[in-house]
Amino acid sequence: MEVAEVRSSNPPPAAHGGGVYTLPAARLSIEDILFCVDVGPETMAEMKVNVPNGRPYTRLDSIKQAIMLFVHSKLSINPDHRFAFCALTKSTHWLRKEFNSEVDAALSALRGLTVDSSSSQADLTQLFRVANHEAKKSRAQNRIFRVILIYCRSSMPPQYQLPSALKLFTLDVMYLHDKPGPDNCPQLVYDTLVDALERISEFEGYIFESGQGLTRALFRNMCQLLCHPQQRCIQEELDLPKSLVKKSHAADSSQGDDNVVVSSHSVGLSTKKMLRYLSEFVVYDVSSFYGIHDDAYGYENAVYFTDINGNESQSLGSINSHTGSKGLNQDCAIIYEGYGVEDGAFCAVFDGHGKNGHIVSKIVRNRLPSLLLSQRNSIAKISPSTHNSKLGSDQLGQDKNFLRWKDACVSAFKAVDREIKFLNTLDCSCSGTTASVVIKQGEDLIVANLGDSRAVLGTRTESGIIAVQLTTDLKPGVPSEAERIRKCNGRVLALKEEPHIQRVWLPYDDSPGLAMSRAFGDFVLKNNGIICIPDVTYHRLTPDDTFLVLASDGVWDVLSNEQVMSIVAAAHSEEGAAQAVVDAALASWKLKFPNSKRDDCTVICLFLHNK
Repeated sequence: MEVAEVRSSNPPPAAHGGGVYTLPAARLSIEDILFCVDVGPETMAEMKVNVPNGRPYTRLDSIKQAIMLFVHSKLSINPDHRFAFCALTKSTHWLRKEFNSEVDAALSALRGLTVDSSSSQADLTQLFRVANHEAKKSRAQNRIFRVILIYCRSSMPPQYQLPSALKLFTLDVMYLHDKPGPDNCPQLVYDTLVDALERISEFEGYIFESGQGLTRALFRNMCQLLCHPQQRCIQEELDLPKSLVKKSHAADSSQGDDNVVVSSHSVGLSTKKMLRYLSEFVVYDVSSFYGIHDDAYGYENAVYFTDINGNESQSLGSINSHTGSKGLNQDCAIIYEGYGVEDGAFCAVFDGHGKNGHIVSKIVRNRLPSLLLSQRNSIAKISPSTHNSKLGSDQLGQDKNFLRWKDACVSAFKAVDREIKFLNTLDCSCSGTTASVVIKQGEDLIVANLGDSRAVLGTRTESGIIAVQLTTDLKPGVPSEAERIRKCNGRVLALKEEPHIQRVWLPYDDSPGLAMSRAFGDFVLKNNGIICIPDVTYHRLTPDDTFLVLASDGVWDVLSNEQVMSIVAAAHSEEGAAQAVVDAALASWKLKFPNSKRDDCTVICLFLHNK
């Protein structure tokens, strides 16, 4: 919102009493705002709230209310702001071309919004041309021109051609979409909208999205668009990681919008190019998910995604993250059920390090799942002959599938690392994160690992549960890792006070002393052998494979694989297994290293069958 500066004026004559304050004239340009509302058939999707007469509330109903909320609020800030309205079908057509400040005129224009039942690809070219033309008129009157596009299509991305002159107006986008499916591609649509915004917008343009059907989320995001373009922070500052938003068992969508507290911003990200909120899924605070009420213990960095139509009672996973004695918890973890296929899952633990390690681990947690799946789907579209040329005719189908997943993992890890590198507001020269990722696709496990977090499989035998380690701890002490680092002029040395820990150092400087050989971030060492290419392996599940455990090194430093397997096998329930391992690790830290600072401890347990 515009903020008028308040200054003390010169004191008036004594007869008038004490000094007074005056508001100087506004220094910000008055706004001309063009609303463009998508009226394709997807605007008839029902929202999760009913109107008083019981009729389902549609997206279009909510959009009209949100726009009127915006208009009233904006005019209360400055009554000279002006508005015009157009609708988007295949192209753009005016609803009210004249810009004015009358609320009744806005109401009249919105009444003219009706759904166009014909489904086609939207073309934004005309909208951008009109906006450029009108922006020139506004500039001649010392006004600033804005376009607020409310877009609702998920089946195909919009087309557009750039106008002849760029950066004449500010573009904001509100994207309301359906969940992904065979006929929907909301991620591709979102990417297209982001690209358009970044190319065209004069000032910082905002883009908000929601796939949850919540009117409250729409209103909240519309309120953020009240801010004047000349007074905006960059969007990444709005999207810094926040505490997870809760969805309790009592929060039923049939009770109305106010009873469902779910936010697409609950996981927070760092740049528009990484605003992959996965809002087609419900984000649960794990303490609410399992009915645990001690919010201060164990769940601050744990995220559990599940398909919005999934049955919570069928969950076979548990997750727990506990802050060490060093202060800020730099670990993150995620379980993403229904990943790729109905019985699929994405499990990952990220252990951040360095000054900004806690931010890097969250960025990777939030970005990697969707990007990796997108890469896998893109590779799958390549003609079979492309892969056959690599594999040979005697290779099995599962080998082909693994190669595709391996290519996707390498590509996605590199892409995320590159995105982190180019974040201008985040210094990751000496900050980064590990990543231990397990992707379950039916009976196939694809394991991708960076650094020293670890994944272990619990397998049942006649003598009990045995541990099968799925990852290698990628540390500088591993001979092949040390060889690569030294070939790149990096140094691998241990400090005198901790001779058992090999660290990576710059060629001519005793820094930074990284205790792992692969990581996201840590760009100061990327030319000296530290890589972000994961070690990718494959495991075919058998009926004897019982559960999977991923944990950060804060657990493995004090508990053996066998100890962890025994703890999980003895747990009373799937829900309590991860916490049981963390509790045991905390106790072991106190026993083994009573005078040392305890590391963060994060655990994921994924049961492959009902316990």
